[in-house]
Amino acid sequence: MAAVSENIANLILAQATAKGTDTWTRIQSASQVYVRGYAQTLLATAKAVTAGDITASEAKQYAKNAMFLLAMGITNVTHIMLFEVQSFLNGVIKAIKDQINGLLPFALL
Repeated sequence: MAAVSENIANLILAQATAKGTDTWTRIQSASQVYVRGYAQTLLATAKAVTAGDITASEAKQYAKNAMFLLAMGITNVTHIMLFEVQSFLNGVIKAIKDQINGLLPFALL
């Protein structure tokens, strides 16, 4: 039984390593895009106000829109994290079921 427990632990660690690395790489990449887009929009808006191309009222609306798009990006990243956590847990549960069922002459789980 100790060997089975160790095998299950190793499967869980392997799942966590694979999922975690890929997830954080994607989140880091996406986050940079969202933050960069937000900053670029605010800079472009400030330049447009300074140049007299848009009014202060329009600039405020553009800033609100930029914040909304940033919030959408954060929501997307949150969704990715939740999906990956669920995927990880599904993999862990499957690994445990497979190990337990493999010890028995019938499928218990």
